[in-house]
Amino acid sequence: MHWVNRVAVAAVVLTLLSGGTRQDLPPRQLELVVFETQFCGPCRDFRFDTIQPWFQSARSSELPMQVIDYDYLGTAGRALNQPIETLPTTVILDRGREVGRIVGNPSNDTFIRQVEQLVAASS
Repeated sequence: MHWVNRVAVAAVVLTLLSGGTRQDLPPRQLELVVFETQFCGPCRDFRFDTIQPWFQSARSSELPMQVIDYDYLGTAGRALNQPIETLPTTVILDRGREVGRIVGNPSNDTFIRQVEQLVAASS
């Protein structure tokens, strides 16, 4: 690439970076990440009472969920605002960054309500 073209490309990039607004951001990419372990009693209950119904609901296609075994993968490189101290913990990510979390094993209805509140608050 000719040096003049490189300068022009660099100028465009700098202009975009310096003058970007929230509207320039890519669309939201929300996902739920559940950190749990195989031998955790509350995690097992959460798996059956909340995670399985979530995967069977229409909401799971709009807001995907990943379940991560914390014993093996830790936070798996996720950008979390604070460490995981209680299992299960569900983290809501937008473009890979934490925007909310639910700690513990709430009932299915409470979980859905908390997810909806956190998603609304993050927009």
